[in-house]
Amino acid sequence: MLSRYRGRTICTECKGSRLRKEASYVTVGKLTIAELVMMPVAELKLFFEGLKLGKKEKEISERLLKEIGSRLDFLCSVGLGYLTLNRLSSTLSGGESQRINLATSLGSSLVGSLYILDEPSIGLHSRDTDQLIGVLRSLQQLGNTVVIVEHDEEIIRSADHVIDMGPLAGRHGGEVVFQGDHKELLKEERSLTARYMNGLDQIQIPSSRRKWNNFLEIKGARENNLRGIDVRFPLNVFTVVTGVSGSGKSSLISSILYPSDIIVCVICERVSKAPILPSINSKHCIVLHFEVDKPQLVSYFLGNQSYKSSSQFLDITIRKDLFEFDILQLG
Repeated sequence: MLSRYRGRTICTECKGSRLRKEASYVTVGKLTIAELVMMPVAELKLFFEGLKLGKKEKEISERLLKEIGSRLDFLCSVGLGYLTLNRLSSTLSGGESQRINLATSLGSSLVGSLYILDEPSIGLHSRDTDQLIGVLRSLQQLGNTVVIVEHDEEIIRSADHVIDMGPLAGRHGGEVVFQGDHKELLKEERSLTARYMNGLDQIQIPSSRRKWNNFLEIKGARENNLRGIDVRFPLNVFTVVTGVSGSGKSSLISSILYPSDIIVCVICERVSKAPILPSINSKHCIVLHFEVDKPQLVSYFLGNQSYKSSSQFLDITIRKDLFEFDILQLG
């Protein structure tokens, strides 16, 4: 309830740096800490590499600069050189958050550790997957063991050892279909993974695409990585928003299209409304968007309310939202 009366704005005193003005009295290379954290990581790395210090200053800051340099190197190595250090973690995409965690693990330089990751490639573009594989390989080369639950073909082919479970799902699964090198996996006849990797089974591409006339149009979108873009969303068709991790996909959908007034958004037990989009070529349109995050779904399964399946959970949630908030009577 309080969220209706709260909002975010930039502080007129600190200009968003969240630091007292006394902190700006100290400079490094003629820049304050507030100015440094507003620089992209790649530029900040170059700044510290070219920083000129006196003999005494070098002795004092040698260890500190080494640690700063290594951490910036790790962030750049996982393709996050465009981020600024003052960026809120809540505004990061899923892929960016995962790679920051991996960069942190890489920077810790632990040896003899066991890393277990559950589908780290979720939400990553193919370009980002290559960077992810490089980070995982770096962890392994430090002397660590890396175990990954994964479906991505590139990661499967990059693995030293593959364990394929199956042959199917549910009560038809639970067996070790194959264990060994990925090249030998391709010869396993019972493996569905091998059939798709060999091209024997494929996801069929539609022979024709549905045509569209009406659309939602956004002009001058600015949020996080977005820089005043114009985009159209066709109505009555299946639209996919794609791009490399951190390109602004989630910002465009979740922060701009999602809260618009013409779209009634339902997230479990909350209805959110915001100003109308700048330009919409549609007489009337109500889109009901149901989004349930994994932790909340798990909490419903393990909490006082017990549901036998996720479909039951969604059915109860949807009916409750529709009738409790009387959405169908809007407009």
